[in-house]
Amino acid sequence: MNDRYLIGIDNGLTGGVCFLSPKGEILSTITMPVWLPDGEKHREIDFGKLQKLLWSHAIPKNLIEIYIEKPVGAKSANAMRSMAASFATIFCAAETSVGCKDLIHRVAAKTWQKQLLPKGVDTKVAAVEKAKQLWPDEDFLASDRCRKPHLGMVDAALIAEYGRTFT
Repeated sequence: MNDRYLIGIDNGLTGGVCFLSPKGEILSTITMPVWLPDGEKHREIDFGKLQKLLWSHAIPKNLIEIYIEKPVGAKSANAMRSMAASFATIFCAAETSVGCKDLIHRVAAKTWQKQLLPKGVDTKVAAVEKAKQLWPDEDFLASDRCRKPHLGMVDAALIAEYGRTFT
């Protein structure tokens, strides 16, 4: 049995972060921390808040593995630039948190989806259904005002589960 705690990270400004115990229990989920730099029009991932979040659980660094969804394509050059910049920020926060690149894994969306979701379905709907099946007591709501599960938090949990189950 894997004795590592897993952190799944859904890359992007609307992504999420999920901590899983070695047994697959959700310890916490959160939306990706973002900020709007002074004078800018576009949000960025907040490196400092993400780093603090990754340090927030009292888990020895050598018992953590981090799985980050890597950018593989986008509808526009600007979207791809944003995803690449987000990935770089996330990877740097992850590396400074665990102190070792060997504990950080890049995973393509199609890779984890192929293992966890049925073939030929709407991946957004299927991801929510799979997450509810695995963690029936988890609502994946970003706040008390939300009515629908936050897809970034759902994906982050499934990315962590992929790491726990298939690697």
